[in-house]
Amino acid sequence: MILLPRGNPVKEGLNPARVQLAEALQKLKKNVFSGYLRFLDPAGEGIVIFADGRLISSLFVEGTTRHTGGEALRRIFATSLHGRGTLDIYRLSPELAESVYALLHGDVLYRAQELKLIDIKALLARLKSDRISGCLRIYTAERVALIFYRDGAPLGFFHDGASQIETSADASMSVARLPGAKIDVLTPGA
Repeated sequence: MILLPRGNPVKEGLNPARVQLAEALQKLKKNVFSGYLRFLDPAGEGIVIFADGRLISSLFVEGTTRHTGGEALRRIFATSLHGRGTLDIYRLSPELAESVYALLHGDVLYRAQELKLIDIKALLARLKSDRISGCLRIYTAERVALIFYRDGAPLGFFHDGASQIETSADASMSVARLPGAKIDVLTPGA
């Protein structure tokens, strides 16, 4: 599963089999769209990211296999034709779209660590002392929040309903208080 906050909804719950995907992608390009499309299907999950009308990333995950680029788009189109999945479209600022791209294609330093078992102060101190750039992904089965860092300093937060990196931690940190919350530490790929 690709864990991302939902962003600012444009359309949710569409049947992708009823959408002319090639035309839709051209329309997003023409309208200088920034954000992402999420395709959920029993066969897998896909994300297509746009920044200022440019398609900057496509990712399709089938079980433990990750496909990117043209192969990801091919699989998204193919699974969409079956009509078993859904398509959601979320608007983001161009800067946040670029950050989400780096997150999806980066490296995982820590995965699925139980938040209640982590010394969060020590983790944040390590991010600062090692001058880590990337993000902390805090999540439960229902909610996801991202905290972005550059050179060990916090930049801001991304949570459900947001379209840009925000400076208020309230909504993002509320996810950390939920039972079963987990944390990943992600860095941009080399």
